[in-house]
Amino acid sequence: GPLWTIPWNLTQTNYCEWEGIICAGEDENNITSSHSSTYHDPYAVVAIDLSFNNIEGILPSSLCLLDSLELLDLSFNNISGTLPSCFGDSLLNLTNLRLYSTSITGSLPPSWSKLKNLKFIDLAYNFLSGPFDFELLVCNWTNLQRLYLGVNDISGTVHDCVCTLAELQFFSIMDS
Repeated sequence: GPLWTIPWNLTQTNYCEWEGIICAGEDENNITSSHSSTYHDPYAVVAIDLSFNNIEGILPSSLCLLDSLELLDLSFNNISGTLPSCFGDSLLNLTNLRLYSTSITGSLPPSWSKLKNLKFIDLAYNFLSGPFDFELLVCNWTNLQRLYLGVNDISGTVHDCVCTLAELQFFSIMDS
């Protein structure tokens, strides 16, 4: 958009060359990526980092079409609305989700329990509310290393399974 801090040249038809977008065939420096061997399509979007970019609006469900997506960082933008439930059905390769300090509301959809490759999730400083089902969600994220849920209005009991997550290094629910 016109207010973005990282403007896109939309006349460029190859979206893999847009700022903040990384495709399977290249990394940030346009060098052949390690993702190339994982995905058959070199134009498969594997990372979107549009943090600190003055983006406004909701998380579009069309993000769910990016089934190769591993990293999504929209932190420090004015993203409103709820978290799309289709993430749990479609973004099964997602390892890193950063929506820190956006303006997301609602709760985490139960379908997100299918995101078993998640290693890092940061949903702190939002307007998430209601019961948080640690057993259903966090206990299924067996690769989880870092979880940030602080400064939201979620409720619920931290399930014992959190202590059994072998990869977990950091867990924050302060002021939630």
